[in-house]
Amino acid sequence: MLPPEAQGPGSTGTRRGASVRTLFLASTLGLAGIGVAAAIALATLATETSRASVQVGRELDTVLAMAAAQVQVLVYSRESLLLAETGDPVHARARDEARAGVSAALEAAMRSADGLGDQARVREIDARIGQFIAERDRLLMSDLPPGRQLTVAAPLLDEALVAANRYIADSERAASRMDARVRRLGAAATNAAVVLVVLVPLALALMLRWVRRRVYLPFLGLHDALSAYSAGENDVRASEGGPPEVADMSRTFNELADSLDRQRQTRFEFLLAVAHDLRNPLTALRAALALTDGRLRKGELTREQIEQQQRRLALQVDRLNRMVGDLVDMTRVETGRFDLEVGVCDLGALAAEARDLFEGSSETHPIRLAVSDEPLPVRCDRQRMGQVLDNLISNAIKYSPAGGEVEVRVLRSGGEACIEVQDHGLGIAQESLTRIFEPFQRLHPDQAPGAGLGLSVAKLLVEAQGGHLDVESEEEVGSTFRICLPLAEAAP
Repeated sequence: MLPPEAQGPGSTGTRRGASVRTLFLASTLGLAGIGVAAAIALATLATETSRASVQVGRELDTVLAMAAAQVQVLVYSRESLLLAETGDPVHARARDEARAGVSAALEAAMRSADGLGDQARVREIDARIGQFIAERDRLLMSDLPPGRQLTVAAPLLDEALVAANRYIADSERAASRMDARVRRLGAAATNAAVVLVVLVPLALALMLRWVRRRVYLPFLGLHDALSAYSAGENDVRASEGGPPEVADMSRTFNELADSLDRQRQTRFEFLLAVAHDLRNPLTALRAALALTDGRLRKGELTREQIEQQQRRLALQVDRLNRMVGDLVDMTRVETGRFDLEVGVCDLGALAAEARDLFEGSSETHPIRLAVSDEPLPVRCDRQRMGQVLDNLISNAIKYSPAGGEVEVRVLRSGGEACIEVQDHGLGIAQESLTRIFEPFQRLHPDQAPGAGLGLSVAKLLVEAQGGHLDVESEEEVGSTFRICLPLAEAAP
């Protein structure tokens, strides 16, 4: 019989595709998702299988315990009968051992019982067996013959054994169901493992094919384009398809290749222009020297004619010198080999010197100077800043073939001092304003010859001295170039 503590009731392109980071993140998350799902599925199956196996074991333990209780009850009944017939103490000890065996078996059955319902049934069987044992002990003390005692107690014994048999049958059916569930879970785990073995390589193959098409092939195309371009195929360009990173690199390469092509073309045109521009003064020099030499030998030149010829030769030499000087200056500035002798200069004085230099150089281009009343000191290289002003005033005259006033203004703008050079000439188209400071750019080569280096060198010189050179212009109206430098007292 059960001890008292066991009796109670409480016992969940060129289509712009995704970026490389997105592709790899999606691939990684996809594979990780498959792995996690597979792990969860297998873990769930393993848990359910283990739970079902434990349940089968409990049911089998219950069956064995209840069968043992039945055996011990029958042994108790037999030993009680033999004790009534013989009175032998041996049978008394055997009867007591059988009673202890019943209690032990029922305790085991209670421990194996699954839930309150099964525990209640075990307690019911325990109570029926207890009633039989109590009745049998009472009859043993009576005067009834042994056979009669057995007959009187038999109904209680039958009720206890029938209840135990029903419990055993129910436990066997439950064990059979759990066993079938274990087999199903095992089959499901096997199928899941097979699916996983097939699905993971397939997913890897699809991912590799996807990555090859969306990432590797665009990278390979860019590599091939770079290799071909390096080998001298200057017209090759990369496809701008694939993920944004590859498309951006391909676009950058294409833009760089186009820029290099333009630079090669510009350089070629520049060399042609320089050759042409150098040939003109050289031809004029040779012709003038030959003519002067011949007329001198014949004594046909007056002193005035000789001086006039010398001035013409000097102009051609100055033109050649300016062209060569621009080339040298630009090379020095761009290579960082340009030295500046910086000191404090007054912009008004610089502007006046530039005006005096050009005043009278063109009868159709009067130069008007307007200078602020206050001194405007800046830190600059006086010679180089004079070179920049000379270039701007020279351009103002050169690009005003019909004549017109050239205005030079010196003024203060915040913490800067500025010089403005304004003409009323050809002007510059808006789309060309961003190109005029690039080397070798000549917007009106037929009306204003030159190598196209002056403005580029001027801008580099101004920026090297901490200032900036800007332009405002309108076609057929004129242009205004503005040089601005920090005031000396505002300089760090």
